[in-house]
Amino acid sequence: MQIDVRTIILMLAIGSFVFGLLLVIFQYHKESSEWIPIWIAAKFLQGLGSLILYFRVPSPEFMTVFTANNLVLLGCAYEGWAVFYITGRVVNRRLQHCVALSIVILFSFMFLLNPLNRLVVIFFLHTVFYFLPGWALLKHNGQKSLLRSFLGLSFLLLSILFFTRTLWVLLVPEQSYIAFDELNKRIMPLAVFCIILISGFSMLLLANEKSYFELHEAQQELKNLNKKLEILSNTDGLTNIANRRYLDERLILEYNRLSRRGAQLSLIMIDIDYFKLFNDHYGHVCGDDCLRQVASVISNNISRSADVAARYGGEEFVCILPETDLKGAKIIAERIRIDVENLFIEHQQSKISNFVTISLGVSTIECCSRKNTLDILSMADNALYKAKMNGRNRTEVYIKV
Repeated sequence: MQIDVRTIILMLAIGSFVFGLLLVIFQYHKESSEWIPIWIAAKFLQGLGSLILYFRVPSPEFMTVFTANNLVLLGCAYEGWAVFYITGRVVNRRLQHCVALSIVILFSFMFLLNPLNRLVVIFFLHTVFYFLPGWALLKHNGQKSLLRSFLGLSFLLLSILFFTRTLWVLLVPEQSYIAFDELNKRIMPLAVFCIILISGFSMLLLANEKSYFELHEAQQELKNLNKKLEILSNTDGLTNIANRRYLDERLILEYNRLSRRGAQLSLIMIDIDYFKLFNDHYGHVCGDDCLRQVASVISNNISRSADVAARYGGEEFVCILPETDLKGAKIIAERIRIDVENLFIEHQQSKISNFVTISLGVSTIECCSRKNTLDILSMADNALYKAKMNGRNRTEVYIKV
Protein backbone atom coordinates (compact mmCIF):
# COMPACT_ATOMS: atom_id res chain seq x y z
CA MET A 1 0.00 0.00 0.00
CA GLN A 2 1.50 3.34 -1.09
CA ILE A 3 1.55 6.21 1.38
CA ASP A 4 1.29 9.65 -0.27
CA VAL A 5 3.54 12.57 0.56
CA ARG A 6 0.88 14.53 2.46
CA THR A 7 0.25 11.61 4.83
CA ILE A 8 3.95 11.26 5.58
CA ILE A 9 4.29 15.03 6.15
CA LEU A 10 1.33 14.89 8.53
CA MET A 11 2.95 11.95 10.32
CA LEU A 12 6.17 13.97 10.64
CA ALA A 13 4.24 16.92 12.06
CA ILE A 14 2.37 14.81 14.60
CA GLY A 15 5.52 12.89 15.49
CA SER A 16 7.46 16.12 16.07
CA PHE A 17 4.75 17.60 18.32
CA VAL A 18 4.37 14.36 20.28
CA PHE A 19 8.13 14.07 20.67
CA GLY A 20 8.31 17.70 21.79
CA LEU A 21 5.71 16.99 24.49
CA LEU A 22 7.64 13.89 25.54
CA LEU A 23 10.73 16.05 25.93
CA VAL A 24 8.83 18.49 28.14
CA ILE A 25 7.72 15.57 30.35
CA PHE A 26 11.23 14.06 30.22
CA GLN A 27 12.83 17.28 31.44
CA TYR A 28 10.09 18.21 33.92
CA HIS A 29 11.60 16.11 36.73
CA LYS A 30 15.15 17.24 36.04
CA GLU A 31 17.09 20.14 37.49
CA SER A 32 16.86 23.32 35.42
CA SER A 33 20.62 23.06 34.77
CA GLU A 34 20.00 19.73 32.98
CA TRP A 35 17.32 21.03 30.62
CA ILE A 36 17.93 21.17 26.87
CA PRO A 37 15.47 23.91 25.80
CA ILE A 38 16.85 24.10 22.25
CA TRP A 39 15.82 20.48 21.71
CA ILE A 40 12.18 21.20 22.63
CA ALA A 41 12.22 24.28 20.36
CA ALA A 42 13.66 22.15 17.54
CA LYS A 43 10.82 19.60 17.65
CA PHE A 44 8.06 22.24 17.79
CA LEU A 45 9.63 24.20 14.92
CA GLN A 46 9.82 21.01 12.84
CA GLY A 47 6.26 20.11 13.77
CA LEU A 48 4.91 23.56 12.90
CA GLY A 49 6.77 23.67 9.60
CA SER A 50 5.58 20.17 8.63
CA LEU A 51 2.00 21.06 9.57
CA ILE A 52 2.06 24.16 7.34
CA LEU A 53 3.47 22.06 4.48
CA TYR A 54 0.71 19.50 4.97
CA PHE A 55 -2.09 22.04 4.59
CA ARG A 56 -0.43 23.82 1.64
CA VAL A 57 0.92 20.91 -0.44
CA PRO A 58 -2.13 20.56 -2.75
CA SER A 59 -2.01 24.22 -3.84
CA PRO A 60 1.30 25.67 -2.68
CA GLU A 61 1.66 29.38 -2.14
CA PHE A 62 5.24 30.55 -2.41
CA MET A 63 5.62 32.45 0.87
CA THR A 64 3.70 29.88 2.90
CA VAL A 65 5.66 26.91 1.59
CA PHE A 66 9.03 28.56 2.07
CA THR A 67 8.06 29.81 5.50
CA ALA A 68 7.28 26.18 6.34
CA ASN A 69 10.65 25.03 4.97
CA ASN A 70 12.33 27.83 6.91
CA LEU A 71 10.78 26.56 10.17
CA VAL A 72 11.74 22.96 9.42
CA LEU A 73 15.36 23.91 8.70
CA LEU A 74 15.55 26.03 11.84
CA GLY A 75 14.27 22.99 13.72
CA CYS A 76 16.99 20.83 12.12
CA ALA A 77 19.65 23.35 13.14
CA TYR A 78 18.41 23.47 16.73
CA GLU A 79 18.26 19.68 16.85
CA GLY A 80 21.87 19.55 15.67
CA TRP A 81 22.87 21.90 18.48
CA ALA A 82 20.95 19.70 20.93
CA VAL A 83 23.04 16.73 19.77
CA PHE A 84 26.21 18.73 20.35
CA TYR A 85 24.96 19.63 23.83
CA ILE A 86 24.13 16.02 24.71
CA THR A 87 27.58 14.88 23.58
CA GLY A 88 29.26 17.52 25.73
CA ARG A 89 30.14 20.13 23.08
CA VAL A 90 27.92 23.16 23.60
CA VAL A 91 27.58 25.47 20.57
CA ASN A 92 28.15 29.13 21.38
CA ARG A 93 24.86 31.06 21.66
CA ARG A 94 26.15 33.80 19.36
CA LEU A 95 26.87 31.21 16.68
CA GLN A 96 23.37 29.73 17.14
CA HIS A 97 21.77 33.15 16.66
CA CYS A 98 23.96 33.92 13.63
CA VAL A 99 23.07 30.63 11.92
CA ALA A 100 19.34 31.05 12.67
CA LEU A 101 19.39 34.64 11.36
CA SER A 102 21.28 33.50 8.23
CA ILE A 103 18.60 30.90 7.49
CA VAL A 104 15.82 33.48 7.87
CA ILE A 105 17.65 36.00 5.63
CA LEU A 106 18.41 33.33 3.03
CA PHE A 107 14.77 32.27 2.83
CA SER A 108 13.71 35.91 2.57
CA PHE A 109 15.53 36.11 -0.77
CA MET A 110 14.47 32.69 -2.07
CA PHE A 111 11.94 34.30 -4.41
CA LEU A 112 14.92 35.57 -6.47
CA LEU A 113 15.86 31.98 -7.35
CA ASN A 114 14.22 29.72 -9.88
CA PRO A 115 12.35 26.65 -8.59
CA LEU A 116 15.24 24.24 -9.23
CA ASN A 117 17.77 26.37 -7.37
CA ARG A 118 15.35 26.73 -4.47
CA LEU A 119 15.18 22.95 -4.21
CA VAL A 120 18.98 22.74 -4.35
CA VAL A 121 19.33 25.24 -1.48
CA ILE A 122 16.73 23.50 0.69
CA PHE A 123 18.13 20.00 0.11
CA PHE A 124 21.72 21.16 0.62
CA LEU A 125 20.91 22.88 3.94
CA HIS A 126 19.19 19.70 5.13
CA THR A 127 22.36 17.82 4.13
CA VAL A 128 24.57 20.13 6.23
CA PHE A 129 22.34 20.17 9.30
CA TYR A 130 22.12 16.37 9.40
CA PHE A 131 25.78 15.80 8.53
CA LEU A 132 27.28 17.94 11.34
CA PRO A 133 25.65 16.13 14.31
CA GLY A 134 26.31 12.76 12.67
CA TRP A 135 29.98 13.66 12.24
CA ALA A 136 30.19 14.91 15.85
CA LEU A 137 28.63 11.73 17.24
CA LEU A 138 30.96 9.39 15.35
CA LYS A 139 34.19 11.41 15.56
CA HIS A 140 34.00 12.12 19.30
CA ASN A 141 32.58 8.80 20.44
CA GLY A 142 35.26 8.41 23.15
CA GLN A 143 33.05 6.14 25.25
CA LYS A 144 32.58 3.75 22.28
CA SER A 145 28.84 3.90 22.84
CA LEU A 146 26.79 1.72 20.49
CA LEU A 147 23.89 4.15 20.87
CA ARG A 148 26.04 7.09 19.82
CA SER A 149 27.30 5.16 16.80
CA PHE A 150 23.76 4.20 15.79
CA LEU A 151 22.48 7.76 16.16
CA GLY A 152 25.47 9.16 14.28
CA LEU A 153 24.89 6.75 11.40
CA SER A 154 21.18 7.69 11.34
CA PHE A 155 22.03 11.38 10.94
CA LEU A 156 24.63 10.58 8.27
CA LEU A 157 22.08 8.47 6.39
CA LEU A 158 19.65 11.40 6.43
CA SER A 159 22.45 13.63 5.18
CA ILE A 160 23.21 11.21 2.34
CA LEU A 161 19.52 11.02 1.34
CA PHE A 162 19.23 14.80 1.08
CA PHE A 163 22.61 15.12 -0.64
CA THR A 164 21.46 12.56 -3.22
CA ARG A 165 18.36 14.65 -3.83
CA THR A 166 20.57 17.74 -4.24
CA LEU A 167 22.74 16.02 -6.84
CA TRP A 168 19.72 14.68 -8.68
CA VAL A 169 18.24 18.17 -9.07
CA LEU A 170 21.57 19.58 -10.24
CA LEU A 171 22.44 16.77 -12.65
CA VAL A 172 19.02 15.97 -14.08
CA PRO A 173 17.11 19.29 -13.94
CA GLU A 174 14.75 18.60 -16.82
CA GLN A 175 13.53 15.40 -15.13
CA SER A 176 13.79 16.43 -11.53
CA TYR A 177 10.15 17.32 -10.91
CA ILE A 178 8.80 14.11 -12.40
CA ALA A 179 11.50 11.91 -10.94
CA PHE A 180 11.31 13.35 -7.46
CA ASP A 181 7.56 13.41 -7.41
CA GLU A 182 7.57 9.69 -8.08
CA LEU A 183 10.50 9.08 -5.71
CA ASN A 184 8.83 11.05 -2.95
CA LYS A 185 5.69 8.97 -3.23
CA ARG A 186 7.53 5.69 -3.16
CA ILE A 187 10.73 5.93 -1.13
CA MET A 188 12.18 9.20 0.13
CA PRO A 189 9.54 10.64 2.49
CA LEU A 190 8.86 7.30 4.14
CA ALA A 191 12.60 6.64 4.55
CA VAL A 192 13.13 10.10 6.04
CA PHE A 193 10.18 9.62 8.38
CA CYS A 194 11.44 6.25 9.63
CA ILE A 195 14.98 7.48 10.17
CA ILE A 196 13.84 10.66 11.95
CA LEU A 197 11.53 8.64 14.19
CA ILE A 198 14.26 6.14 15.10
CA SER A 199 16.94 8.80 15.57
CA GLY A 200 14.58 10.87 17.75
CA PHE A 201 14.06 8.07 20.23
CA SER A 202 17.77 7.26 20.05
CA MET A 203 18.51 10.85 21.05
CA LEU A 204 16.14 10.48 23.98
CA LEU A 205 17.98 7.34 25.08
CA LEU A 206 21.30 9.12 24.60
CA ALA A 207 20.11 11.99 26.81
CA ASN A 208 19.18 9.44 29.47
CA GLU A 209 22.58 7.81 29.03
CA LYS A 210 24.24 11.21 29.44
CA SER A 211 22.22 11.85 32.61
CA TYR A 212 23.23 8.43 33.93
CA PHE A 213 26.93 9.03 33.25
CA GLU A 214 26.74 12.52 34.78
CA LEU A 215 25.02 11.07 37.86
CA HIS A 216 27.62 8.29 38.05
CA GLU A 217 30.45 10.81 37.72
CA ALA A 218 28.88 13.03 40.39
CA GLN A 219 28.52 10.06 42.72
CA GLN A 220 32.10 9.01 42.05
CA GLU A 221 33.31 12.56 42.66
CA LEU A 222 31.34 12.67 45.91
CA LYS A 223 32.77 9.31 46.89
CA ASN A 224 36.31 10.53 46.17
CA LEU A 225 35.65 13.73 48.11
CA ASN A 226 34.33 11.75 51.09
CA LYS A 227 37.40 9.54 50.90
CA LYS A 228 39.67 12.59 50.91
CA LEU A 229 37.77 14.06 53.85
CA GLU A 230 38.06 10.76 55.69
CA ILE A 231 41.80 10.68 55.04
CA LEU A 232 42.13 14.26 56.25
CA SER A 233 40.13 13.50 59.39
CA ASN A 234 42.43 10.56 60.11
CA THR A 235 45.69 12.37 59.36
CA ASP A 236 47.81 14.52 61.62
CA GLY A 237 48.08 17.90 59.93
CA LEU A 238 51.67 18.54 60.97
CA THR A 239 53.41 15.21 60.39
CA ASN A 240 51.11 13.83 57.66
CA ILE A 241 50.85 10.43 59.35
CA ALA A 242 47.85 8.98 61.21
CA ASN A 243 46.47 10.96 64.15
CA ARG A 244 45.44 9.82 67.64
CA ARG A 245 41.80 9.35 66.61
CA TYR A 246 42.70 6.94 63.82
CA LEU A 247 45.24 5.19 66.05
CA ASP A 248 42.62 4.43 68.71
CA GLU A 249 40.10 3.15 66.11
CA ARG A 250 42.64 1.02 64.26
CA LEU A 251 44.11 -0.45 67.46
CA ILE A 252 40.66 -1.67 68.57
CA LEU A 253 39.91 -2.99 65.09
CA GLU A 254 43.16 -4.92 64.80
CA TYR A 255 42.93 -6.26 68.35
CA ASN A 256 39.40 -7.60 67.76
CA ARG A 257 40.44 -9.12 64.45
CA LEU A 258 43.47 -10.86 65.92
CA SER A 259 41.52 -12.01 69.00
CA ARG A 260 39.55 -14.46 66.86
CA ARG A 261 42.75 -16.41 66.22
CA GLY A 262 44.70 -15.55 69.34
CA ALA A 263 47.36 -13.93 67.13
CA GLN A 264 50.07 -11.59 68.35
CA LEU A 265 49.98 -7.80 68.22
CA SER A 266 53.03 -5.63 68.84
CA LEU A 267 53.25 -1.95 69.69
CA ILE A 268 56.17 0.48 69.56
CA MET A 269 55.88 3.68 71.60
CA ILE A 270 58.38 6.40 70.67
CA ASP A 271 59.38 9.63 72.37
CA ILE A 272 61.84 12.29 71.15
CA ASP A 273 64.47 12.80 73.82
CA TYR A 274 64.50 16.24 75.50
CA PHE A 275 62.16 17.67 72.88
CA LYS A 276 60.90 20.48 75.15
CA LEU A 277 64.47 21.73 75.49
CA PHE A 278 64.84 21.51 71.69
CA ASN A 279 61.70 23.61 71.20
CA ASP A 280 62.77 26.20 73.76
CA HIS A 281 66.22 26.58 72.22
CA TYR A 282 65.53 26.37 68.47
CA GLY A 283 61.92 27.60 68.37
CA HIS A 284 58.64 26.01 67.34
CA VAL A 285 59.32 26.25 63.58
CA CYS A 286 62.42 24.06 63.95
CA GLY A 287 60.50 21.90 66.41
CA ASP A 288 57.76 21.27 63.87
CA ASP A 289 60.34 20.44 61.20
CA CYS A 290 61.99 18.00 63.60
CA LEU A 291 58.63 16.25 64.22
CA ARG A 292 58.02 15.94 60.49
CA GLN A 293 61.46 14.39 59.87
CA VAL A 294 61.08 11.89 62.71
CA ALA A 295 57.56 10.99 61.53
CA SER A 296 58.90 10.42 58.01
CA VAL A 297 61.56 8.02 59.31
CA ILE A 298 58.97 6.10 61.33
CA SER A 299 56.59 5.89 58.37
CA ASN A 300 59.36 4.70 56.02
CA ASN A 301 60.16 1.79 58.35
CA ILE A 302 56.56 0.58 58.42
CA SER A 303 56.25 -1.48 55.25
CA ARG A 304 53.14 -3.69 55.49
CA SER A 305 49.68 -2.41 54.62
CA ALA A 306 48.26 -3.52 57.98
CA ASP A 307 50.94 -1.65 59.95
CA VAL A 308 50.16 1.84 61.22
CA ALA A 309 52.41 4.73 62.22
CA ALA A 310 50.64 7.49 64.16
CA ARG A 311 51.33 10.59 66.17
CA TYR A 312 50.21 9.82 69.72
CA GLY A 313 50.50 13.37 70.99
CA GLY A 314 53.14 16.07 71.29
CA GLU A 315 56.50 14.43 70.55
CA GLU A 316 55.21 10.86 71.04
CA PHE A 317 54.51 8.36 68.27
CA VAL A 318 53.09 4.84 68.19
CA CYS A 319 53.44 2.01 65.67
CA ILE A 320 50.86 -0.80 65.43
CA LEU A 321 52.33 -4.04 64.11
CA PRO A 322 49.71 -6.80 63.70
CA GLU A 323 50.92 -10.42 63.63
CA THR A 324 54.45 -9.40 64.65
CA ASP A 325 56.31 -11.06 67.51
CA LEU A 326 58.45 -9.29 70.10
CA LYS A 327 61.71 -10.05 68.32
CA GLY A 328 60.46 -8.68 65.00
CA ALA A 329 59.02 -5.55 66.63
CA LYS A 330 62.33 -4.87 68.41
CA ILE A 331 64.23 -5.12 65.11
CA ILE A 332 61.92 -2.52 63.54
CA ALA A 333 62.22 -0.27 66.62
CA GLU A 334 66.03 -0.39 66.51
CA ARG A 335 66.01 0.41 62.81
CA ILE A 336 63.84 3.47 63.49
CA ARG A 337 66.11 4.60 66.36
CA ILE A 338 69.25 4.36 64.24
CA ASP A 339 67.68 6.14 61.24
CA VAL A 340 66.52 9.05 63.44
CA GLU A 341 69.99 9.35 64.93
CA ASN A 342 71.43 9.38 61.42
CA LEU A 343 69.32 12.41 60.51
CA PHE A 344 71.93 14.41 62.44
CA ILE A 345 69.47 17.07 63.54
CA GLU A 346 71.44 19.37 65.81
CA HIS A 347 70.35 19.35 69.47
CA GLN A 348 72.79 21.22 71.69
CA GLN A 349 70.44 21.10 74.68
CA SER A 350 70.30 17.29 74.72
CA LYS A 351 71.98 15.71 77.72
CA ILE A 352 72.97 12.53 75.89
CA SER A 353 73.96 13.58 72.34
CA ASN A 354 74.67 16.55 70.07
CA PHE A 355 71.85 15.37 67.79
CA VAL A 356 68.19 14.47 68.12
CA THR A 357 67.61 10.96 69.46
CA ILE A 358 64.57 8.91 70.42
CA SER A 359 63.64 6.39 73.10
CA LEU A 360 61.42 3.43 72.26
CA GLY A 361 59.29 0.95 74.22
CA VAL A 362 58.16 -2.32 72.65
CA SER A 363 55.38 -4.61 73.83
CA THR A 364 53.75 -7.71 72.40
CA ILE A 365 50.51 -9.37 73.44
CA GLU A 366 48.52 -12.41 72.42
CA CYS A 367 45.11 -10.97 71.66
CA CYS A 368 42.22 -12.57 73.55
CA SER A 369 38.96 -11.64 75.22
CA ARG A 370 40.58 -11.52 78.67
CA LYS A 371 42.73 -8.53 77.70
CA ASN A 372 42.20 -5.31 75.78
CA THR A 373 44.04 -2.51 73.98
CA LEU A 374 44.71 -0.64 77.23
CA ASP A 375 46.89 -3.54 78.35
CA ILE A 376 49.23 -3.38 75.39
CA LEU A 377 49.38 0.43 75.51
CA SER A 378 50.25 0.28 79.20
CA MET A 379 52.94 -2.32 78.52
CA ALA A 380 54.52 -0.24 75.74
CA ASP A 381 54.39 2.86 77.95
CA ASN A 382 56.17 0.97 80.76
CA ALA A 383 58.86 -0.17 78.32
CA LEU A 384 59.31 3.42 77.10
CA TYR A 385 59.63 4.65 80.68
CA LYS A 386 62.29 1.99 81.23
CA ALA A 387 64.20 3.21 78.16
CA LYS A 388 64.20 6.76 79.54
CA MET A 389 65.32 5.63 82.97
CA ASN A 390 68.17 3.59 81.46
CA GLY A 391 69.73 6.56 79.67
CA ARG A 392 67.46 7.29 76.64
CA ASN A 393 68.39 6.79 72.98
CA ARG A 394 67.65 3.11 73.36
CA THR A 395 64.98 0.45 72.80
CA GLU A 396 63.49 -1.48 75.69
CA VAL A 397 60.94 -4.31 75.62
CA TYR A 398 58.25 -5.04 78.15
CA ILE A 399 58.92 -8.30 79.95
CA LYS A 400 56.34 -9.41 82.47
CA VAL A 401 58.03 -10.37 85.74
